[in-house]
Amino acid sequence: MEAPDLAFTGNTMAMRRTIYGKAPLARDGAGGTLAFAGKTDLARSFVDLFTLPAKTT
Repeated sequence: MEAPDLAFTGNTMAMRRTIYGKAPLARDGAGGTLAFAGKTDLARSFVDLFTLPAKTT
């Protein structure tokens, strides 16, 4: 079986911190962030798909 180009590991809170909290991507998941294996540019592109709308006052 061929390895995927990108794989994420971590729990829901790690995903939220990385995607919405803008915690840095980490290959090892240090600091409770979402860990990934594979191509860094693909990981960044995936995370960038999830943006929160601008806050209104």
